[in-house]
Amino acid sequence: ITMVDVFDKQKSSCLEGLDLSRKGSIDAPLLELADYINKHNDMFTLSSCSGRIVILRESLSSEKIRKAGCEWITVSHTELDPSEGFEAFSTRTKDSGCVVLKFEPFVLHVQCRSMVEAKQVHTAASESGFRNSGLSVGKAGKIVAAVRSTHGLEVPLTDDEGNDMVSKEYVEYVIKKSNAKMFENLERIKKFEEKLKEVMLIKIDKIIKPKEFYRNKKKKRFVDENKSVNEDDCDIMDSFNFPG
Repeated sequence: ITMVDVFDKQKSSCLEGLDLSRKGSIDAPLLELADYINKHNDMFTLSSCSGRIVILRESLSSEKIRKAGCEWITVSHTELDPSEGFEAFSTRTKDSGCVVLKFEPFVLHVQCRSMVEAKQVHTAASESGFRNSGLSVGKAGKIVAAVRSTHGLEVPLTDDEGNDMVSKEYVEYVIKKSNAKMFENLERIKKFEEKLKEVMLIKIDKIIKPKEFYRNKKKKRFVDENKSVNEDDCDIMDSFNFPG
């Protein structure tokens, strides 16, 4: 079995499989982007989130926070009405556990057929403001590009016993700040989609060119046909922890 066969089988299996995310479907702001990526012959989406504003109660177990055990009080993948957000916070069940307001930005994982496509995804991500993006190369040759940024927000609203520590005005203020970040986040997604379509139109023979080396001024130059002139700076990692 060649790597080409493996990639095509992995793509088919992934796209035909169940969506195991909490929401169970692709977020509306990502529908066109995901459709474009999944229809491309050399890449497909593994997981994604368009970004969200969440108020949740953390679950404590052995002094470590377990994401799987958190109680979700309210969640929005678009801007959240401040008054509605405070209403959800103030009418929550009064249990122990720190209640936190979070803004989590866009994240996308794309499996690519080769490093050429992966670097194109990375280039589009970096030029769109997703500076925390990177590439993962698995031991079996699985290549994944992760698109992500660092402009998140996390603010505790109660103590660990669940007692309110902030006012209504403060909760609504933080929600407004989260909405501003959400707006910027959605604009970056649009820019990323445009950039991705642009870089994918570039011919591969224009991306990879011979690189000239000089041993010294007196000796003749030679060409290394196997190296690229403009290699994108990218963060190569062994693996990713994919969002649940």
